[in-house]
Amino acid sequence: MTKNKIIILLAIVTSLLVSIPSLLNIAQGAEYDLSKLETKGTEELVNDIQGKNFDELIEDINGYDFTPESEALFHYAAEVVWEIKDVEETEIVTAINDDANSEIAKVTIIQACTESEIEIPYEEVISLVYNDETPFEIKRNLLINNVETGADVDLLKNIAIGDNELAVQALQLLNNESPEDALIIVEESLDSYENISDMELIAALDVKALALRSKYQSSERMDGGRQYHGRLSKLTSEVDGIGEFIAICDDVLNNRNTKEAKYGAMFALSDVLNEETITYIVESDLFEHDIKIFCIDQNTVILKEMLEKTPTPEKISVVLKAMEIMPLNDLRDPLEHLLPIVDSEMAAAILITLDNIESNGENSVIGIKMFE
Repeated sequence: MTKNKIIILLAIVTSLLVSIPSLLNIAQGAEYDLSKLETKGTEELVNDIQGKNFDELIEDINGYDFTPESEALFHYAAEVVWEIKDVEETEIVTAINDDANSEIAKVTIIQACTESEIEIPYEEVISLVYNDETPFEIKRNLLINNVETGADVDLLKNIAIGDNELAVQALQLLNNESPEDALIIVEESLDSYENISDMELIAALDVKALALRSKYQSSERMDGGRQYHGRLSKLTSEVDGIGEFIAICDDVLNNRNTKEAKYGAMFALSDVLNEETITYIVESDLFEHDIKIFCIDQNTVILKEMLEKTPTPEKISVVLKAMEIMPLNDLRDPLEHLLPIVDSEMAAAILITLDNIESNGENSVIGIKMFE
């Protein structure tokens, strides 16, 4: 064989070796055609997925470029939940740490463990949660797994004392598991609320609002066949400080520069579900009209109680002003019942409001459903 022929053969072999990865990628791309997968009906897709083992399912999830909202991913995740019960703990840990697995694949594995009540080893949770390279969704789902399969309150407390998205998630989880500990962190944050970030402020206001709400959802409100169905803290003792809370929110609304912080304060005030907070909201000129409508709807039962329990002229005036903003059919009867017992000036104002409700009234969408 001549020298030239050898050179030509070497060139051909080199060309083939270089082309092999590209050919493999093309083949893999054809195998994992997401658009083709998404054209399948639910029954066909489920039939295709069923029977695959854990490794095959994860390989498919890696292969398809799924988005978290993908319906096909939902069916794959459901099958992972079924299969993961037979997977050894060491294999699960290896899969979560395998760089070849995508973030979505790892999150799917962690969520499947949580759904199947499989506790991911604590040392693994610590290692990944405190690793700056670990993506947020993986950290978040590891914390959820830790809570759902045997909460480590100390871990949540340590992470909740921070100023980042994971700290907010940890605080919310801690508030579900140990609200007393969450409230301690929140009170410390609110003591210096002027100096904390918007993210930390909004989370703190949300937890404090829920704690205050729990105090004001008293046994009296359970009378008359109405039972509260909204979010409620698990606090075993009452929390004071409604006036201070309103003052903090007022300062945020007047002096904080960002819309996010202002909106956080608005919704936190509404979430308390209390006469003082809804009065502040109705009378404030710092709330956008659409947000006031939401807050009035959310506090429908509170406004109703202001008319039914101790209907002072001041409380009636607040309700009438609220009805100018958002006329609610739910308050028609309580207002009518006041006509025989109020003075002529107040009766005239109530009649104007009743006419407005008759013409423009709407049913409560949010608030009335919270108490049924």
